[in-house]
Amino acid sequence: MMQCYFSENWEQATEKFYKNASNAGELKWCVDNQHKFDIPYAIIGNGPNVVLMYSGINGIQGYYGSAAQNLFLEAWAPAFKPEFLKKFTFVLIHAINGWGMQNKMPETFDKSTGALVDINRNIGKKLTNKTKIPKNPVYNRAHKLLVSKPERVKKLAEIKRVSEKLLLKREDLFRGQYQHKNGLFFGGTHSARESLMTQRIMDNVMHGAQSLTAIHFTTGPGLTSVHKPISTSFDTYSFGDINKIQHIASLTGGFSATGVDDVVRYDAMPAFLESEYGGKMPVYSVNLCIGTYKNPATFGEFMLLHMGNAHWELENRGQISPYTHKKLVGLWYNDTPLWKNMSMIATDGMYYALLNGLDRYYSHNR
Repeated sequence: MMQCYFSENWEQATEKFYKNASNAGELKWCVDNQHKFDIPYAIIGNGPNVVLMYSGINGIQGYYGSAAQNLFLEAWAPAFKPEFLKKFTFVLIHAINGWGMQNKMPETFDKSTGALVDINRNIGKKLTNKTKIPKNPVYNRAHKLLVSKPERVKKLAEIKRVSEKLLLKREDLFRGQYQHKNGLFFGGTHSARESLMTQRIMDNVMHGAQSLTAIHFTTGPGLTSVHKPISTSFDTYSFGDINKIQHIASLTGGFSATGVDDVVRYDAMPAFLESEYGGKMPVYSVNLCIGTYKNPATFGEFMLLHMGNAHWELENRGQISPYTHKKLVGLWYNDTPLWKNMSMIATDGMYYALLNGLDRYYSHNR
């Protein structure tokens, strides 16, 4: 059963990665003495075309991401031929947000501020000058509703009334949140330790690289049912370049590749990779997103209600209630054997298409 690649906690996932990475290639660690969760990463091959696969940047999503990486290390990497590894270097960064994975949260916890910080909106971000922190009255009004005292029936009714408008103006859910310690998608006002550690890893592995293809293993809402236990999407950070969408679509053998230019300014990791390396080489960044949620029609309301509650509870009570935490876990992780097996089957199919596509493309484009 392919669900064997999944783990119950961060320690178990890291132990599996340690074993599989040691067998498949070179295992390294990024260690921070002030951080409990070290970040292991694997390097396989020594070619100029770097293929980066990273997991757990959004904590709880690392359960799927770790399984995907362990599948790659155990089932695919040992069969690579020497001539193939002269063209590619595969870099697998495991469970970037170990705190979030261990505590089954999308964010990490910033001890210096007592806030939840979304790492995927934190890398490369510095807002230490408070006078330059963007202000947004529209977000302030949304924050007052969303990150307010949980009053389930009354609050849910109001969110239903305004959520469609809020979701149509996605920028209003991001800009201006830095005025609040626990903004809805709070990216922090300084680089988290996980972000700094990831940047150090990238500095180490990108010397001599000629191209970068980055894959983020993630989970999220999608149409699932008894007959269709998962949905799969491949979202491309095209940064206005339509050729990047076409490139990823060709590499993944027909997986749905969708441009996400409307949100690229919010996800910091792809923007960081583009800014660091895009002027020197082709950079392709994508999310492989496995659907988890059974009724996406209400996802916006559900997410806003429970993520808002989580931030309010942490700020006002010092902890997130078991009820809210259970709802959050259900948003990002479908902990059933069928979902786990199907997600690995889909990921295995992606690997087959990707590896053949990479070999074909870079054999003709040296």
